[in-house]
Amino acid sequence: MFRQHLADNGGSGILCETEADTLGNVLQQDWGKYSDLMRKCFSHEDDANSRKSVVEFMELESPVIEMHNFLAAHPTEFHFSRTQWTHHFETFRRLLKETYLLNGDDALASVFRMGVIFFRIAMTFSALRKFERQDTTTVIYCSETDYETVHKLANVFIQHTLFLLEKLPKSGMAAFNNLPNNKRQFIENLPTEFRRKEAVEIGEGYGLSRATVDRMLETLTGSHFDCAQHGVYSKR
Repeated sequence: MFRQHLADNGGSGILCETEADTLGNVLQQDWGKYSDLMRKCFSHEDDANSRKSVVEFMELESPVIEMHNFLAAHPTEFHFSRTQWTHHFETFRRLLKETYLLNGDDALASVFRMGVIFFRIAMTFSALRKFERQDTTTVIYCSETDYETVHKLANVFIQHTLFLLEKLPKSGMAAFNNLPNNKRQFIENLPTEFRRKEAVEIGEGYGLSRATVDRMLETLTGSHFDCAQHGVYSKR
């Protein structure tokens, strides 16, 4: 039925549900297993479905938005500037290190995916501006305004994602995952200004070794901490 609704609407649509478990319950039913379709929509892939019970073949084209015809008539290459690419790589390199340190391996895929989403949103913003201006040039670059906007959005999205991942139970590890994140608590309870020795002492109270505290200070300096002089830190 979900595929039929999309087909009747020309291959596009918006799925909106205020309660996440409603969608989760549907996906568990034999008649509602279309998670593969949702993943295809994320990647803008085509979908085809054939049912044996009814002589029927249904094919859905990639989602079509209002500006499709204009952009199809004026193919466009989208680019970040060299400065934007450098910032993008450095930002997500730092996020990967921080996420691994604070959340472990399981959360890294979400960071990689957010890097792709970041680029897609920036590309969509730029395409909208191109359409609004009726710009027929073949190459467009992301404006600094759009880049900064997407950067702020991505920061919010990744924080929400990591928050939800911490709440999700894992098979055989539910009790552990319900415990507080001791590394995050350690960071939150550091004073505004502190020395390495003080951080090590506080870390011991959260079960963190001296080596772990040193690694956290090194990794998070520049994002969570500033280091005015050797061994002296302040929280941002």
